[in-house]
Amino acid sequence: MPSVAGVLLGMSLLSSNVSAQEQLTIRSDFLFYGDNTEFKNPFREGETIFGAAARVAAEIGLNDRVTISAGVFGNQRFGSDDAFELVRPVLSLTVRGRRSSFVFGTLPAQTSAIDIGPDLGGPHALLPALQRETLSFDRPYEPGLAWTFEGSKLRHHFWLEWQQLNTSEHRERFDGGIRTSYRLSDLVAIPVQLHVVHEGGQLYDSGVVRDSSAVATGATLFTRCRSICWRSARYTCPIAANRISAGTVSGFSAAQP
Repeated sequence: MPSVAGVLLGMSLLSSNVSAQEQLTIRSDFLFYGDNTEFKNPFREGETIFGAAARVAAEIGLNDRVTISAGVFGNQRFGSDDAFELVRPVLSLTVRGRRSSFVFGTLPAQTSAIDIGPDLGGPHALLPALQRETLSFDRPYEPGLAWTFEGSKLRHHFWLEWQQLNTSEHRERFDGGIRTSYRLSDLVAIPVQLHVVHEGGQLYDSGVVRDSSAVATGATLFTRCRSICWRSARYTCPIAANRISAGTVSGFSAAQP
């Protein structure tokens, strides 16, 4: 992975030296959030979340396709004794094409352009049965890589992000997945979603190695003003070291096309 990043960065700098058209932009993103959950189950705790997250970064356009960002991120939880619950650097390399974009480093912030709904408001717009949507609030900072493609029929978003390293105290943890949809016609599309969380590592034997995975598929029916989705999800989640629970969830959702 470091060698791939080095090649990408080297190509970016080479292209920049040739074009000599660098542009500097200061970008800021703010997220003010609130959520109140009054139920509890094995996959989600009842919790009230209020806070604000902000990031400020300088974006350097090396050419028409490549951008490097550097800045700072902060997340404030209302009622916390700390001024900021989390402060992290923002460092990313973004390569854009006509229909796709690739990000290596700090993943982009959630934007207000998304449709409203629990199946669209999560960090990667997955069904809540696959990934808890409130992670956009209590874990709004994600370092890793992501590839997004927007074609006339095929659309997909792939990501991989690291949450903790393997140390003498705990296993490493990262999660990744894909959200894709294929448009069969003007009226029907087939979506597929996959989410995997891994805990492991070989440097230190500091806990149980375990994985949690979930997949969902169904159909999206487009009308003149809205789209209606039916999805069925299959999930497995490690509850204890030697036990795995599994189940199926399905339902309908509606959103703007």
